[in-house]
Amino acid sequence: MMRWLTAVLFFACSLAMADVPLFECTLKAPASATGLNESQLKPYMQGGEAVLQAQGFLFPPGTDKSIDADPTDANDTAFRAAINYHRSLKTEGIDEIVSYWHPALQKTKLAQLSQPGVMENTKQLFADMGSVELLGMLKLQGREVVFVRYSGKTLAYVTVESKGVYYLVSDPGLTAQTAIATAAFDSGTATMARR
Repeated sequence: MMRWLTAVLFFACSLAMADVPLFECTLKAPASATGLNESQLKPYMQGGEAVLQAQGFLFPPGTDKSIDADPTDANDTAFRAAINYHRSLKTEGIDEIVSYWHPALQKTKLAQLSQPGVMENTKQLFADMGSVELLGMLKLQGREVVFVRYSGKTLAYVTVESKGVYYLVSDPGLTAQTAIATAAFDSGTATMARR
C-alpha cells in the first residue's frame, strides 16, 4: 500500500510542479536495438550494451495519462506540454497542434501537417486512443525529454522552456541519447536510483 501511495504522490507532483526532484537514472539497451552507428554508440558502450546515465525520473510500469480530453493550455511543465500536444492531436486543428512546437519550428511543422493525408492519418491514429503510457523524463543537455508510449511504440519529446512555457523542439544533438533511452524502454532496462 505504501509503495502505491508513493507512486501516486510522485506522479501527481511530477505533473503539477516544474521543479520535481530528479534522480540518477540508468538506461541500458542492446546496441543493435538503438539504430545507431558505431561512432554514435562509442561513448555509451559498456560491454555489449549501450548505457545512458542521466538525471530524471521514471514512472512505475503501466502509468497511463488520459488524452481523452481537451488540452488544458497549461504548458508550464514538460509533461503538461507533451500531454496537451497529444490531446491536441486527437481533438484540435492544425493551427492548435502547431502551437505546441517552438515558434522557430512552427512554419516547418505547419508545412508537414498540411501535406495531403497527414492530418487524416494522425486523427485516425488517435481517434480510438484514450491514453498514452508515461515512461519518464530525462534531463539531457539542458533539455527535458519526455518519453511516452502509444500504439506499441516509445517516442521521445524534447522540450525547451521559454518564459514559463514549454515547447516541443527538434534537437539533433540528442539523437544518440534519445535513441538509447527509447531502446532501453522498449527492449532493455530503465532504473531509477532512490535517495
